[in-house]
Amino acid sequence: MALDIPNFKEIFKQRDVRETAAGGISQTNFNADDFLVSSGVVNLKNKTSYWSCPGCSFIPEETDVNDVQIDANQFGILHNINFNGICSVGVNLPQGAVVTKAIVYGNFVGTNWNLFRKHLSEQDGTELMATAAIASDDSTITGGTVDNDFYCYFFDVPTVAGNQIYGAKVEYTTDYD
Repeated sequence: MALDIPNFKEIFKQRDVRETAAGGISQTNFNADDFLVSSGVVNLKNKTSYWSCPGCSFIPEETDVNDVQIDANQFGILHNINFNGICSVGVNLPQGAVVTKAIVYGNFVGTNWNLFRKHLSEQDGTELMATAAIASDDSTITGGTVDNDFYCYFFDVPTVAGNQIYGAKVEYTTDYD
């Protein structure tokens, strides 16, 4: 988004003024660091942001309550008591965001986590976006631009008895140019 503002230096001395959809005026504070200004043209800067979740957000594919425990005393860790299978969690990112890095944290080795995107209108057909060992990140993202109109996004982690999932994180940028 670009605005041509002839007196751009003056605008940073006042509040941001916007016209709302209902025809009214709204005001909000902003930081000059949020914008790129060049020859009177103002652009929003690209911004690095993070999505994260605790381990207890992961859902095991098996639903026997005796196999998995969520421990509130250990800050939302998912404890795999007696379950061999996959635990998954949905990832909700803003439209147009560009995924730059992902990671899943846990206490086990020898297993890779996976970040997938799945076409919304298909039963099958996931695309692997990133994968790495538990507690290792992957910044070689395939299909990294988020398209919520056609895809949904999720992590899956193969686990065995005794594994714990601590949490997951996705780093992304928002590109407003």
